[in-house]
Amino acid sequence: METLTAVRVAELRDPLIDWVAPLSNERWLVGRPKGRELLVVDSQLQPIWRLGLPSSWRGRHAVTNDLSRVALSLQHEVLVLSGDGEEICRLAHPDWDDFGARSGCCAFAPDQPFLWATVPTEEGFDELWLVDVDQRLVLDRRPLESAAVGCGPLYHPDGRTIGLDIGEGQDGSLIRWARADRGRIQLRLVQSFDRTLVDVHPTGVEYLSTPHDNTPADELVRHRFVDDTPLEGLSAWDVFPFGDEWAAFAGYLTEELIVAGKEPSEEHVLVRRAPLGLLGTISYPAGTTPGWIRAARGGSWLTLNDDGVVCWTMPQLEGGSGHEMP
Repeated sequence: METLTAVRVAELRDPLIDWVAPLSNERWLVGRPKGRELLVVDSQLQPIWRLGLPSSWRGRHAVTNDLSRVALSLQHEVLVLSGDGEEICRLAHPDWDDFGARSGCCAFAPDQPFLWATVPTEEGFDELWLVDVDQRLVLDRRPLESAAVGCGPLYHPDGRTIGLDIGEGQDGSLIRWARADRGRIQLRLVQSFDRTLVDVHPTGVEYLSTPHDNTPADELVRHRFVDDTPLEGLSAWDVFPFGDEWAAFAGYLTEELIVAGKEPSEEHVLVRRAPLGLLGTISYPAGTTPGWIRAARGGSWLTLNDDGVVCWTMPQLEGGSGHEMP
């Protein structure tokens, strides 16, 4: 099996970083809930914007691409601020803690003047809100048929659709797709059992899912976006020795390459997208503990460990976009 060498691009040393998510223009959103701070960093992982948080709540927050607005998914409300921290509106909801260790997420619609937010209901289940921030109004809401321990939003390249990866702890994981049409939510509940939504292809034609711990068939799966049909799967047994499981994240490194990892160790591999197949294992510099893969795009990927975030690339990729390996 070929060994492919990873090269460190940049590093942000910070033990309080809990999550990272991609933004436009080669920037990343960084959550530091224990440090009560939200950051935006550039391609070199240098902070270019930061905002203090009113609490250490574990929800997933969001910013607009121009950094003019921030949406905070908090314990008992969705709080929308300007980019410099001035309050725009508060939208109250039942307390997440009333239903155990649970939390929600927010996401701005990239090409529409809306905010998405997942919140609990009085009955303890979750619903999705479509918010007009300017009017300070919830335009529409739909039941998600879930009880989220945590939720991660993924943007579809069409600029209108949002994907929701909803984790229910020991009860499994769910995938939901939503888009807004004239102020109303169009919601699609994916019926595939216990799959984790991890990434959307740069063209939007497909997406990737990995198994939740409770799933017997431990496969990395490509799905057709329009109807969620599984296109093909790659079993962890065919990639890793001793039948190790796929980790919770895999991502499209380029349009034709996927970077993925396994549980419980931190071994990472490069996978051909179509047909799915192993290209090689990824080697990191001596003495490096890369941690868990947390995001990938444009020929680079991020890993997160107890020391912070590192951005990696691979010289073997043609100009960072490579559809071909030497």
